[in-house]
Amino acid sequence: MQVKIKKFTKDGLGLTEGKAILVPYTLEGEEVEITPPFKKKGMRFGEALQILQPSKERITPFCPHFGVCGGCLTQHWDYKHELAWKETFVKELFKDFPHAKFLPILGAEKMERWRNKMEFSFAPSGEVGLYRFFGKRDIFDTYHCSLGPSWFQEALDAIRDWKDKYGVKPYDPIKNRGSLRHLTVRHGYRTDDRMLFLTVSDEPWTEEQLAAYKKIGEGFNAALFTIIQKVAPGQPTRYIEQHILGPKYLREKLTVSGKELTFHISPRAFFQPNPLQAEKVYQQAFDLLELQGDELLLDLFAGTGTLGLFAAPFVKKVISIELSVDACQDARVNRKNNGIENLEILQGDVGKLLKKRAIPQPDALLVDPPRAGLTPDAIEAILHLQPEKVCYISCNPETQSHDAAALSAGGYTLETIIPIDQFPRSPHVENIALFKKKHL
Repeated sequence: MQVKIKKFTKDGLGLTEGKAILVPYTLEGEEVEITPPFKKKGMRFGEALQILQPSKERITPFCPHFGVCGGCLTQHWDYKHELAWKETFVKELFKDFPHAKFLPILGAEKMERWRNKMEFSFAPSGEVGLYRFFGKRDIFDTYHCSLGPSWFQEALDAIRDWKDKYGVKPYDPIKNRGSLRHLTVRHGYRTDDRMLFLTVSDEPWTEEQLAAYKKIGEGFNAALFTIIQKVAPGQPTRYIEQHILGPKYLREKLTVSGKELTFHISPRAFFQPNPLQAEKVYQQAFDLLELQGDELLLDLFAGTGTLGLFAAPFVKKVISIELSVDACQDARVNRKNNGIENLEILQGDVGKLLKKRAIPQPDALLVDPPRAGLTPDAIEAILHLQPEKVCYISCNPETQSHDAAALSAGGYTLETIIPIDQFPRSPHVENIALFKKKHL
């Protein structure tokens, strides 16, 4: 079929004129020859066979897996065009707040080698790497990825060779047999710390297999772990961490407001994937809050305590709340290692904990929730606490815009919006929104 691409979807996919067909790896205005449309997740897709009339915004992708891999879907966009699209996308989401000040998007400095963490998967049929865009959870053998440091790919190649040489089987969920599920690699950009771990079933390895796995860790000078994933019908999935060699954590350094902090990161703890852009996000958040030094600041969905630790020197006290036990443990270590004394760390579900526990009324609130956004309980708790300012950082502006409507209905004015490109060469964009309490 020959089609013309009318516009982009929120996921960065081309959408045809006439009957809606989604065509990845295309640009607006292009004429494309595609396969006959087929259904995937209830949507009609076409695979691009040939670009008949390319857009002037099209550039040459930097990855040989482009067109197959499900990541980096915007590699073929001129970067200025990508930024303009992301800025327009956020503006459209917040069109119901015309009086909010919308600041220009902050672009990324690096298009490649910006990720500090990657996860690769094992297919029962033997492939090791990333997922295809088309196909049902199909994994392809990945031999090049420019997102992380070069040693990530070298580690993947070494694990692939180890698996084949020593007969370590990938996990097969249908047969419930085998061992290997995922390979995760992490890197400290400012420290050069390295971490490598395999998530596996509880099928045991031989001593020879384990000894060879240790040599891989030693070869990359990486902290080495295995994470045993235990799954039982009717029970929550459990993860058992086994430290094999090297440090038990990874260190990273970030600088915000002229202050450098060092962060201790456990294998499964969340940390911002793009540290260079994360510094911009945090700096913008603090600039918007205009902290005076005498505030009580509440930090929700705090992770390893990054935002709260940076804010602590500029306020009277910070209270951070985080659900993950591992992340809270890291936050406490980070608090001690950085000599921060005015940060209190509470572990629990944000909405439920704020309902159960008496928290003093904060002057300002920082919130950085998962992609799903704020829960109804969390929104209710924020509106009950009535802080003067709410700075909402989001990796999903779509859910953030819905939450903005709820905060607005609860007595807050959306003052400022700043999109920041944390995820270059993907359709994802970070967004910061500052709310202030209305006073009658």
